[in-house]
Amino acid sequence: MEFTFEDRRILVDCGLFQGSRSLETLNYGAFAFAPDTVDPVVLTHARAEILLCRS
Repeated sequence: MEFTFEDRRILVDCGLFQGSRSLETLNYGAFAFAPDTVDPVVLTHARAEILLCRS
């Protein structure tokens, strides 16, 4: 989810699409905005093994 507050563009991580293969392909689509225009990114449910790419 992406929104603007005052003069800042904020991206809130809402997780990935899960389920059918057609839903999961939505995880790889292009953003509807330029990533370099985002100020903060808020991670709502991050886990250490995912953030650090470890199992």
